Order: sequence, then structure tokens, then C-alpha cells
Amino acid sequence: MNDFFTIVSKNSIAEGAYSYVVELNAGHKVFEGHFPGNPIVPGVMSMMMIRMLAEESLGRTTRYTAVKDCKYLQTIIPDGTALTVNVTTDGSALSGDIFSADSVCLMKIKGTIE
Repeated sequence: MNDFFTIVSKNSIAEGAYSYVVELNAGHKVFEGHFPGNPIVPGVMSMMMIRMLAEESLGRTTRYTAVKDCKYLQTIIPDGTALTVNVTTDGSALSGDIFSADSVCLMKIKGTIE
């Protein structure tokens, strides 16, 4: 799954809070089945992307231990435009959101990791 997205930039917002600009790999195999001719990002892949960015900011591997709130506000389409992904974590609590290039919130999540 390492080739699902590419980090274009990373900015520190505050301690434990980062804003990433990422580009999705529209040629990734996950889109062959989700859905052929009309690809959208599977929910689990957006959750994974936020967790992987938390790992990048923490410098260690993690896993979700609980998801307290997860909302998909619009579909995420791998159309070549950059996405902004905000991640905040203290090492156990995790929150994240994904925004389109025109600043529309597409997805947000709150949970815990270890």
C-alpha cells in the first residue's frame, strides 16, 4: 500500500499537529475494483492514509485501537488533484481530516492508536 499516495509537502501546525499535501496514485490496484471506470477511494484506504501520516509524524508504526468518530462528507476521487490531510496526535489520541484542493472537507476521523 506504500504507493497509494505521495507526500508533496509537510507543514508543522503545532506540537503533534501536521498538515500534509498528498497526491493519490490514480493507477493504484485498489481502484481496479473500486470502481472500474468510476474510481473512488475506499473508506478503509482514507483511514489508512491518516494512520500512515500519523506514523510519519511520530516516527513509529501504529495501529488503530478505537475509532470514536468517522464521517465521510463527500467521495474522494483520485483525479490527480492534491489533497490536504491534517493529522493531530499525541501518540495515543489521533484526529485527522481530508480536504479537497478547494478546501471542502471530505472526511474526518477521531480515534486512538498504539
